Amino acid sequence: MTVPFDILAQEYDQTFTQSAIGKIQRNQVWSYLDKILPELTGREILELTCGTGEDAIQFAQRGFNVLATDSSKQMLQVAENKIRRHSLASTIRTQLIDLETLNEINFDQKFDLIFSNFGGLNCISPEKFKSILSNMQALLNKNGRIVIVLINEFCLWETVYYSLKFDLQKAFRRINSKPATVNFNGMRFSIWYHFSNIYNNHPHTKKIQSKAIAVFTPPSYLEFFFNRHKGFLKLLEQIDNYATRFSWSNHLSDHILLEFQPK
Repeated sequence: MTVPFDILAQEYDQTFTQSAIGKIQRNQVWSYLDKILPELTGREILELTCGTGEDAIQFAQRGFNVLATDSSKQMLQVAENKIRRHSLASTIRTQLIDLETLNEINFDQKFDLIFSNFGGLNCISPEKFKSILSNMQALLNKNGRIVIVLINEFCLWETVYYSLKFDLQKAFRRINSKPATVNFNGMRFSIWYHFSNIYNNHPHTKKIQSKAIAVFTPPSYLEFFFNRHKGFLKLLEQIDNYATRFSWSNHLSDHILLEFQPK
C-alpha cells in the first residue's frame, strides 16, 4: 500500500532536509542531542519515522548503532541509498514499520535511545500516541531515554502569517483538537496537534525536559521568501539560539522537543 510519504520521498531532501530553514531546525535539534548523547550508557538507538535517514547517519557518525524505521518504503529506499553512499551499512539497519502496529512488533534487542524527529508521530492519533509511549519503556535499556520532536500545538509564525493572508482556518488550525488536513508539496494527509495532556500526564513515562524548536525561525513552507532574505533568516536563527533557553518559547514554536524517561 502506498502511504503519503512514498510520493514525497524523492523530493523530501531537496524541499526540507537541504533547505535553509530545514538545516536550521535540524541543527537546533542536534544542539540538544549532542548534550545528552554522552550521558547514554549504551550505543543502541531506535529511530521511528526516520524518513530519508538524515538523523540516522548523524547518529552513526557519532559512533552509535541505529535501527532506522519508517512506514514508507520509498523513504527507506532513499535512506538506504544514502547509508550506502556514506559507507554506514554496518552500523545502520532499516526496517519497514507501520506505527499503527508498532506495539505488536517483537524487537530482538533493547535500546538506549528511542528517537523520532520533526512531527512523524503527529501522523497518528493521540490515542495511538499514548499507547506507543506506554510501550516504549519496555524497549529501553536501564536509564534509556526517549526524545521526540512533535509539531507544536501553537506556532506564532503560522498564526501571524495566515492571519495576514486572511486565512483564519489555517491560522488557528493547530488549536483544534481534531485532526487537520495539511498539504505538503501537493500531498494531503491528516495531522494531530494536541498531545500535551498525554505527555504531561502519562502514567508510565515522565517528561524530564522540553525545548522549543524554531520560535523565530519560520516554518519550512516560508522557504520561498527567506531564500531571498538569507541575512534576515540568519538573524532569526541567532535570536532563536537565545530565546529557546526560556520556557515561554515552548508555547510559540513550530516544533517542540520532548525528552522522557520511564517512571
